[in-house]
Amino acid sequence: MGRGYIKEYRENPTDELGGGTGTAARFTVQFIGKMASRDYPYAVANETVASAIGLVLGLPVAPGITDEIGGQPYFFSQEMRKYGDKQFGPGAGAVAMEKFVRQNQLLIHGAIVFDLFIANNDRAFLPARRNLALDDDGNLFLYDHGNSCFYRPRESPKVVAGIVRLKTVEASLAAMFDKGSEGNLYWEALSDIKMTDHWLKRIQQIPDFMLESFVNMIPAAVNPPDEAERAALVEFLKKRRHYLREHILADRAHFPNLGGPT
Repeated sequence: MGRGYIKEYRENPTDELGGGTGTAARFTVQFIGKMASRDYPYAVANETVASAIGLVLGLPVAPGITDEIGGQPYFFSQEMRKYGDKQFGPGAGAVAMEKFVRQNQLLIHGAIVFDLFIANNDRAFLPARRNLALDDDGNLFLYDHGNSCFYRPRESPKVVAGIVRLKTVEASLAAMFDKGSEGNLYWEALSDIKMTDHWLKRIQQIPDFMLESFVNMIPAAVNPPDEAERAALVEFLKKRRHYLREHILADRAHFPNLGGPT
């Protein structure tokens, strides 16, 4: 077992590999494989793009890779070692997360702005810790972005996934919040405009070609998204860099603690 983010790795019983840059060996590292399904048809696409964006922003996002097994495309997310035994309820994990949120406000703002950019509505700090955790060393990491970007179809409330979802959240930031907060703290933690702008500036600095390459990382065998949907996601991300600040400042319902522009 290793320390840090990696939950488990094993050195395979084999001879060391040679090479001009130093000694190497083969390891097996534990990943969680996600695939598309009827209820989550865009899961692989959403995870692929969101993971790449999070990493380029310098956020502690679980690294991921894509591959096919038996003709089935997967997104493989590196499994992380979570602090404590439980993700819900009282205990050491909740205490540690509450302390972390208080003491790491810039990073907390980064996670929230990142989710707003990729239109991800499924994360929480407290009392439940959903799709984020602390590792053994008390460092935050973010995982599971299946509800971002193209999202997923929902019957109640009625949500159409794909291009319709992109257009809906582009027209109104409030459309992102169909899932509700379920009494958990997350969006309310966005409280400092300068910290918010710090991360918005990073997003604005992502070049067009990188956003295009992130969408191109979605395996060709994954459908949906089709060609038109992939192109729509590229344009959505390109435009969203420039209007997101205005939308955030206009939404006092979800960001009641955020100060005005300076």
